[in-house]
Amino acid sequence: MFVALLTQGAQMITSFEVKKLNRKISGVFNFQDDLNIMTGKNGCGKTTIMKALWYMISGNSDKLFEELYLEYALLKMSNGTSFEIIVKGDEKSKGKKIIQYELVLIDTMINDGGVEKIIIEDSLSFENYSDLPTFPISESSLFFPTFRRIEGGFSINTINNRKYRRPSLRDSLEQISETLTNGNNHKFIASISTEDVIYLLNSKYADISEIIRKMEANQSSQILAIVANSQDKEKTALEDIRKLVKKNDKQKEDALMPFTILSDLIRNIFKDTSIEISNNLKLGENLSKTEQSSLDIGNTREAIMSDKLSAGEKQMLGFLCYNFFYDNCVFFIDEPELSLHTDWQRILFPTLLKQKRNNQFIIATHSPFIYTKYTNKEIIIGSDKGDNNG
Repeated sequence: MFVALLTQGAQMITSFEVKKLNRKISGVFNFQDDLNIMTGKNGCGKTTIMKALWYMISGNSDKLFEELYLEYALLKMSNGTSFEIIVKGDEKSKGKKIIQYELVLIDTMINDGGVEKIIIEDSLSFENYSDLPTFPISESSLFFPTFRRIEGGFSINTINNRKYRRPSLRDSLEQISETLTNGNNHKFIASISTEDVIYLLNSKYADISEIIRKMEANQSSQILAIVANSQDKEKTALEDIRKLVKKNDKQKEDALMPFTILSDLIRNIFKDTSIEISNNLKLGENLSKTEQSSLDIGNTREAIMSDKLSAGEKQMLGFLCYNFFYDNCVFFIDEPELSLHTDWQRILFPTLLKQKRNNQFIIATHSPFIYTKYTNKEIIIGSDKGDNNG
């Protein structure tokens, strides 16, 4: 049986109940809306739980049964959504045939007395998981596996590609990502490279630039209207124009604020060095308004080309940028400490949470530099953390 409610707005995971996940994991796990840190020995099931969660919320339920075994699962979201799976019958031929699946769409309403009322919209039964409809139950989600590629950059060209010992590796990771990615809002991130970052940054800035262009066009029209209606009252007209320009400058600053915050974070993390993403896009040291060109948000004199960053620097930049691009998103990160210096492991999640994008992070880690800072957000899988097991 599958139960789901599809509604708009922030949709964070609040709890997950599961029985016999991969035949060994059973329990109820409660989640907070900002940060959740799963710890435990290698093999205890941290990654398995994250995969099950992501498959369920991202519209990949069919892949859930291709890869994992379970007898029961109940996923609850912060907006009232619930997604329940009851598997009836015996597993046959690696899960390709299950006796019965049932899909039930449920709408949750609150009446005048504040009592929750549930209305069943539809009910569908399936005998084959491959026939299940694939629909997400959260607004957006990202999954970062442990095997994510972080060495590549946008400067990789055909000459550099010849140096690859295994030229098919990148294509294989991209194929995995495309297979598991469901639409634009639910992505499997098999690589974190400056190639990805430059695309996302330019896309985001293009949206902001279009907003600013419309603001400026509207400002010009309003100035012309003020002049046309001034009726020789030049002083009053000039004051109206001054107020209009000041108002529009504030609106442009507000539109650019996400980039300004991102640039400030990069300046603080990468110290006095700015990062050159492309010829006209730089992040880091802030310039004065008179020095900024249309896309410059950084000090060009000390900029480092982003493809020259180390693997750890690219990963840190990638996390900052993905968190910047997404709002109301569930992030799944398997071992975020990969390639990160211990100092950056300490500041990673304080920094991401400081960006205030209303995102939920569910991570699996072995790093004490991460989990010791948030003992109240830790979910221990198994009997202990496995501190001595890698």
